[in-house]
Amino acid sequence: MISPTVVTSFAYDEAVIHVEIYSPEEIIDQPGTPYGVSVKRPPLLVLHGNAGSIHEFDQQIEYFSKQRTVIAIDSRGQGKSTVNPELEITYEIMADDVLEIMNRLGVPEVHLLGFSDGAITSLLFAKNNPFRVKTLTAIGANIDPKGLTTQAREDIKEEIKRLKKERKQEELKAQGILESSEYDVELSEHEFGLEPEEVLLELLMAHPHIKLSALSEIHCPTLIITGEHDMIKPEHTKQIVSQIEHAEHKVIQGADHFVLAGYSHKVNEMVEELITANEKDLKPIELSLSENLTTEIATEADLEEVKQVYNDMIDSLETSTNYAGWKRGVYPAVEIAEKGVKDGDLFVVRQKSDGKAVASFILRYDLPFYFSAAGWENIEQEAVLMIHTLIVSPKAKSSGIGRHVLAFMEDYARKNPQTKAIRFNTSPQNVPANYLYIRSGFIRYYAFLQPYRGLDIPDWTNPYEKRIR
Repeated sequence: MISPTVVTSFAYDEAVIHVEIYSPEEIIDQPGTPYGVSVKRPPLLVLHGNAGSIHEFDQQIEYFSKQRTVIAIDSRGQGKSTVNPELEITYEIMADDVLEIMNRLGVPEVHLLGFSDGAITSLLFAKNNPFRVKTLTAIGANIDPKGLTTQAREDIKEEIKRLKKERKQEELKAQGILESSEYDVELSEHEFGLEPEEVLLELLMAHPHIKLSALSEIHCPTLIITGEHDMIKPEHTKQIVSQIEHAEHKVIQGADHFVLAGYSHKVNEMVEELITANEKDLKPIELSLSENLTTEIATEADLEEVKQVYNDMIDSLETSTNYAGWKRGVYPAVEIAEKGVKDGDLFVVRQKSDGKAVASFILRYDLPFYFSAAGWENIEQEAVLMIHTLIVSPKAKSSGIGRHVLAFMEDYARKNPQTKAIRFNTSPQNVPANYLYIRSGFIRYYAFLQPYRGLDIPDWTNPYEKRIR
């Protein structure tokens, strides 16, 4: 088994979640690939089964980490992860853990691979966070306990009973009442609280309860894998597949539920085929000013048009995928533009063809103190150019406005001899923005905590830098 690039853990919700990162040899923990995570290809994130650990995916980790980052998580209360004793373990909570880990690692989107309990968690995550998942592979998933075969349910009940009986035998031996574990003991129905392994088995019996219709909220290409002799009822799997728009179902002949144990090569082939068909490498962009756009410092005469750009953007976000998480009346507020005009650092972008304002942004030298958490070099504030509140009108006829703004910013910085670096931040949730910055040669640093009050956006933000001098 290969060694991880990085081993880390994150304290979250009174639990500590253990995470291992596996990347190609040339990728290490440094600026551009913090935690050893490269996002030039979306990482593969793997979620193990009930009472399991990261090592269920040893064969997948070794295979896929030669070509991309693999993020492996020990689910809470399992493997090396701890659990909040006051909080019941649920699939919903484990799906929230995945989102938290992605945000703390600064990862915009992933290919998701889950087995059994991990497959259930994967379905929930893809449903709740559709634009954070590039592809989804769910092995042996059910959305209701009734999806388990009768034999599987009986086997789980017997295993819980066996574990409880063994525990009672050990307790009686410790008290000197019972000399050997070979003797049978009576076990009342409600005797003893549940130990961790028993809690996890009870989870299989009582959960999940995902509405079948809710699966229609999964929009990524999806592969459902089952074994020929799986503990999931075939008709239950067919129901799941029927509700996901871009889903297909593959059965591994001769396999039972635990397909990773003896059929890893087939799983690898299936997952690789899905990923390859739905992924393109991020190609570098050479920034240049657009011949179709002009950029000027905004004046009071521009304010009404800039405000309209703000409103048009919010209107669009309310009816489409809101990557930015912005919300009307919260952010961006028109007062930002008004202050920008007053301070002389608000810029407006216009189309040459008709003179219409299509974008605005703020440039200033004001690096906030909390940006030091990014882990970059300490540079005096007056030498760091920051961009704020970049807003592009969805009605713009011109394309490449974002690239034009980045080129203008870089040109502006190079003309000022005091400028040493350009820095800014964006949410890990803003998938298109993260990819634009990476393709444009900006270096991603360590995500840090920056709560956005009132916005549907993660509390963690991705910092970016381009050195000028």
